[in-house]
Amino acid sequence: MIQLATFLTAYVFLGIAHGEGCKDNATVGEVLAAVQTETYFLTGTTNKSREACSFLSGTGLTEDCVSGTPVTYGYKNGREWVNNTDVVEKPEKPDRFPSRLSGPLKGMRVVARGENCFTLRKQNETEVWVAVSAVDVSTCCKEKLEKKFKDNTYATTYEHGVC
Repeated sequence: MIQLATFLTAYVFLGIAHGEGCKDNATVGEVLAAVQTETYFLTGTTNKSREACSFLSGTGLTEDCVSGTPVTYGYKNGREWVNNTDVVEKPEKPDRFPSRLSGPLKGMRVVARGENCFTLRKQNETEVWVAVSAVDVSTCCKEKLEKKFKDNTYATTYEHGVC
């Protein structure tokens, strides 16, 4: 019985560590709820001009997880951190961030959400954001990005030990 419990525990843990259960077409509210609990770093992007150590975090989650929720985004410029805060109002479409935002979420559509990651897309730009606690493990979002861009035409802004 103990062996079975150990096997099941290991199986569940490995499933979580690899980000099993990516949900397609998640909502803005789900992304906002995620960044409230942990900082997310940009670990995969087709926009190769993105700044080093790009991150998202949130504070002050509103009741409906959308309207009026402040989101802090930023990056590292040399040794200095550059931070900005934008307030996300309720979007017209539940899976798309408003286009009036000024940061990296501007007009992005949520295409997938895992336990510790989410994938955003706008026109020819695709981005994978991963929770700081999971940047060193495989996630379902990263696996989807790698399947889509098999020739590795994407970049990362996260560098372990720097960010």
